[in-house]
Amino acid sequence: MFIIYEYAACLFTVLFCASLLFAASVVFLVIIEGGSILTRMLRKRGAGALLLQGRRVAAESRDS
Repeated sequence: MFIIYEYAACLFTVLFCASLLFAASVVFLVIIEGGSILTRMLRKRGAGALLLQGRRVAAESRDS
């Protein structure tokens, strides 16, 4: 009977560790995809903004 309990405990431990690894991988993928979506949203928002186009001119006094 002891062997059955030992087998059950080992099986439970293996299943528990496997589920923890699976959960960690899912959380990692969610973080990666969330960052990708957030980056895409920020780029879209920035694309709609008006861009000020002008020339760079060295600062000179208006007297000359």
